[in-house]
Amino acid sequence: MKKTILLTFILGFTGLNSTVTASYPSQCIGESRSLEYTVVRVKYSLKKTGIMSKVYADIGNSQSHSLVKSLVTVSDGVFKIGYGKETTVLSNEVDMLNYFSSNGWEVVRISEVKIMSSIYTQYLFSKEAVK
Repeated sequence: MKKTILLTFILGFTGLNSTVTASYPSQCIGESRSLEYTVVRVKYSLKKTGIMSKVYADIGNSQSHSLVKSLVTVSDGVFKIGYGKETTVLSNEVDMLNYFSSNGWEVVRISEVKIMSSIYTQYLFSKEAVK
């Protein structure tokens, strides 16, 4: 399936503000495609040691999501994903992007969102659902 992805990056005074838009052509007749989604938010803060990030994941409330039994919050801004010895701890956006892209997830959109008084970089990932 052909995809067109438009990347727009604007570097502002407070940091990187980016938007990724994915557009998909209409589905072919008889084609059935079921996607699942994951939202990952990254919050940045400035510390004496440099810029720190905290990573939060949201898979929703569906018990059929492929990550429902493997995604666990370890502490504020850190989560682990996987089973047993195959567990990966994700505490920054680079580890998170590497993990999701190497496991078949695609970035659908990157945006800046404000929740309460905090600003996050939000990544929306999609993957074909396992049936």
